[in-house]
Amino acid sequence: MSDIVIPSGSSYLISQTDQPVTVDSVTLEAGGQLWISILTTFSCNSFTKVAQLPAGSSTNLPADTLLPLSASPWPDYDIVVAPQTPAAKPRAADGANGQNGSNGDGAKCDSAGGAISHYGRGGTAGAPGEPGQAGYVGDAGLSGLNVVLHLGRVSGAVSVISAGGNGGDGGAAGNGGNGGNGGNGGGAKHCGAMYAHGGSAGDGGNGGAGGQGGKGGNGGQPQLVTVDYTPATASDNVVGQSTGGNGGIGGANGTGGAGGAAGSPGDGGSAGSPGSAGSTPTTPAANGVPGNQFSHAIIITALPASGSD
Repeated sequence: MSDIVIPSGSSYLISQTDQPVTVDSVTLEAGGQLWISILTTFSCNSFTKVAQLPAGSSTNLPADTLLPLSASPWPDYDIVVAPQTPAAKPRAADGANGQNGSNGDGAKCDSAGGAISHYGRGGTAGAPGEPGQAGYVGDAGLSGLNVVLHLGRVSGAVSVISAGGNGGDGGAAGNGGNGGNGGNGGGAKHCGAMYAHGGSAGDGGNGGAGGQGGKGGNGGQPQLVTVDYTPATASDNVVGQSTGGNGGIGGANGTGGAGGAAGSPGDGGSAGSPGSAGSTPTTPAANGVPGNQFSHAIIITALPASGSD
């Protein structure tokens, strides 16, 4: 590829080869970006930053390498040397709901029908819901990259950042399962002159606790990036910064499951109690820790123009 044109709002990602990349020229529209996420040496004869591309200009870059600027970990820089951010962890599984309680047998008379064989039996309690699974911990950001940039003749003010990889976001936790409903009490019955009361209602099961969200992954530390260039005029320059990667965001906590409803008592039986809602964690999941900051992880050298002293 002899020339690269990067439009505003786009980040051109070089990630597929660790071999040296050499092009003739780079034209970067303000608001665009060159992003290198692999160990390599990048060389060009000229690097020109323009406020706006000429009318009718078009990029010649493959669609799968020209990402929206929002995909970049550092969208405010013209050139980024940083690993790609790990994907956020998936949401963890919810707890299973508790089984409902069984209904009690109704009251029964003896074979002659004039005496009570047994009163209504009580319904059984609903089973508690299972707790939600804890969120998965985010992956740690990768260390930065030892990259060399030979930018050739530079026109415009170009910013470069050498950064460690951002940590991946932690996964959301699962919600607690709902408690099972209590069983109904068995019904009452008249046995001649006698009355066999109904059974008591079963209690509802308690809801399961929500899980704790997963911690965000820690950021990686930057590695040395060296840049050399020749300014086209005295006002053209390259400025740089190095930084550790940002920590990933902690995942959302799960919500406690609902308590199960109490069953209905038989006539004369005691009422049951509904289950309690499961607890929801009150402490947010921790974010990842930023990577170490190394102010010396970028070296920029302005070379004299050819033929000058």
